[in-house]
Amino acid sequence: MFNNTRSCPKLQKITQVPLALLLVCMFLACNQKTTEEPLVIQESKPENIEELRSKTALIVKKDPVQAKENYDKIIRMDTTGGSVATASAYLNLANLYEDKFGNLDSAVIFANRSIRTFENLRDSSNICQTMNYTASLFMRKKEYENAEQMYLQALHIYGLMEFEPGLALTKLNLAKCLSANGENEKAEIHYLASAHFYRENNKQVKLFTANNFGIKLMDEMRSKDKIEKLLTENKKILKETKINSFHKRTFQKLLEKLDL
Repeated sequence: MFNNTRSCPKLQKITQVPLALLLVCMFLACNQKTTEEPLVIQESKPENIEELRSKTALIVKKDPVQAKENYDKIIRMDTTGGSVATASAYLNLANLYEDKFGNLDSAVIFANRSIRTFENLRDSSNICQTMNYTASLFMRKKEYENAEQMYLQALHIYGLMEFEPGLALTKLNLAKCLSANGENEKAEIHYLASAHFYRENNKQVKLFTANNFGIKLMDEMRSKDKIEKLLTENKKILKETKINSFHKRTFQKLLEKLDL
């Protein structure tokens, strides 16, 4: 077919128009600005320390790993570097490492950090309570000398406070520590002081549990007369006072061991 646009200027112009329009449309399409609104990411409201502490208390048992991360975060969030929240977070981390992760060495590290933080806050009551806990960790590690020193420090502070219940509890704990380390004579002194306080202040449940230890101690010391007195006292308490099942079973096992 004859096709020669050069010989016909009008035809050449007609064939070039669509191409020009196509090029313009492509240019406009490539440079067209979007009319879509940009995506705006709204920041969530940051948690405060108390909210995070409350939330963490609910998940400790079922998700200890997340609880650990939360306690670490609380410590980082504390701009003062030494609040009660931080001291408590260190103590909670110690509990996690002891109970959930089975790492007593790390538990001792965080417990000591808690003590130092409470010392900076001059919170004597929490210092002594945390010292008792830290001593119990040393007991589990069979580091009896370290445990004894920790209990003695707590006794000194409780003495300055003149807080008799704290003294009685710590003396009983110290007695258990000394007995575990084979120092029964020294253990007896602290046990008797603790039991005397509970007896004089009519703390029957605490006296019952203290006497359970006393019976075991006196058995090791071959002191039958003292054993008989403690057994009689605990049997009387058992009749008059509601004692929880754990301490009842402990007493029953002592009776079975003594063949009574």
